[in-house]
Amino acid sequence: AKSLAQGDLATALAAADRGVTAAPLSAQAYETRAAVHHKLGALDAAFADFSQAIALDPRNARLLNNRGFLQLSRQAFEPALAD
Repeated sequence: AKSLAQGDLATALAAADRGVTAAPLSAQAYETRAAVHHKLGALDAAFADFSQAIALDPRNARLLNNRGFLQLSRQAFEPALAD
C-alpha cells in the first residue's frame, strides 16, 4: 500500500504478486493487486483480479462497486450496472 501511495508501481505490483502467492484465498490480496493493475492501466488484469476477489467474497459490496466502476471505464455498461 505504501509503494502504491508513493507511485512506485513496479514495487507495488511485486508486493501485490507476493501477497496473492502467499494468500491465494484472500480477497484483499486480489483487490490490492487489482488496484495496482488499474493504476498501471492494465484493465484486463485489474478486472481478472477484481473478479477473483468477488469469487472469494461475493457479498463484498466494495469489490462489486470497484469492478462496476472498472466496467464503466471500459464502457461495459450492462455489466457495470449488474455489479
